[in-house]
Amino acid sequence: MVFVKAKSGPPNCGDLESLFTVQYFDEEGNMTIRGGGTVAWRCNNPGNLRASSYSKSAKRRAIGTAGYGENEYAVYPDYETGHEALIVMLKGGIYSPLTLREAMIRYDKPNPNYINIIVDKTGLDPERKVKSLNDQEFKAFWQAIESTEK
Repeated sequence: MVFVKAKSGPPNCGDLESLFTVQYFDEEGNMTIRGGGTVAWRCNNPGNLRASSYSKSAKRRAIGTAGYGENEYAVYPDYETGHEALIVMLKGGIYSPLTLREAMIRYDKPNPNYINIIVDKTGLDPERKVKSLNDQEFKAFWQAIESTEK
């Protein structure tokens, strides 16, 4: 099924408001609802990219947003598209010249210990620049982000 549009839906009965559902729509207007699970799964957004001009741009192919306020996320039609958005962002002009430490502070400002989680999972030097990572190291880096975001 190809999803072409998505938006926040109400939480499942008995859930907190923060546990929004995601309503996906196909080309014929049929709706599929994702509730429960993680935000990454509900939004097909393995990096949990917040809704922003970057994540919602036509080039990133988001089909909507879900969540509320500061916890609003880009929604992608499938995992592959959400994964691509994360990879392109990390390799792009904003993140690639940063050290891993700087990149993780920018990536998750509320959690200053995010870099420690990534270093523990990858063994990479936090003072290395993102653009200095070889293919294997870069893969370990994005896999650590995706597994941390669940």
